[in-house]
Amino acid sequence: MKVFNTLSGKKEEFLPQGSEIKIYVCGVTPYDECHIGHAMSYIIFDVIRRYLKFQGYQVKYVQNVTDIDDKIIDRANQRGVKASELAQQYTDNFFKDMDALNILRAHVYPKASEEIPKIIEIVEDLITRRARIKEILHEKKDPMMEARSESLKLLANSFYGYLGFYAARWYCLECARSVTAYGRYYINKVIKQAQEKGFNVLF
Repeated sequence: MKVFNTLSGKKEEFLPQGSEIKIYVCGVTPYDECHIGHAMSYIIFDVIRRYLKFQGYQVKYVQNVTDIDDKIIDRANQRGVKASELAQQYTDNFFKDMDALNILRAHVYPKASEEIPKIIEIVEDLITRRARIKEILHEKKDPMMEARSESLKLLANSFYGYLGFYAARWYCLECARSVTAYGRYYINKVIKQAQEKGFNVLF
């Protein structure tokens, strides 16, 4: 079986790192009823999951629920109910729809609302590091190459960690690597800017 590797940008043979395959799937934002797009997406991942089980792998399947979002808050305000109540109502309806399609339930459904403190902590750290990197990139004094390289490395680690937080939080490390690959494009832009200014960037 071949899969598209976002890190390398090409199709590669699927090579699991053990007998257990860990899958993290972006879940629903429950502010309205499900539609055909939801059905298509989760049927696809359900087929992949079942195929891997058929091949003899153990599969740990995690799917988040984004139960706090501007759309949820706006819809709740329109109806005069709590955002949490609205989110729970449509989450319950989502499960009924998925059950009707015979889609297997995930092993874990982490909720965004339960991770807010950690998200705030990570974002604050990212903002602090980004501000420091901007200072470094605009410095015109002696480069201090080693210090700047280390700062850029810290930024990359923070950015990768932020993108892959949910996956890593629920021990889906293979998926975490895939998720964080999307950050490579943005990190490469920072690296290019630094190198054009004469910084020695080491990773």
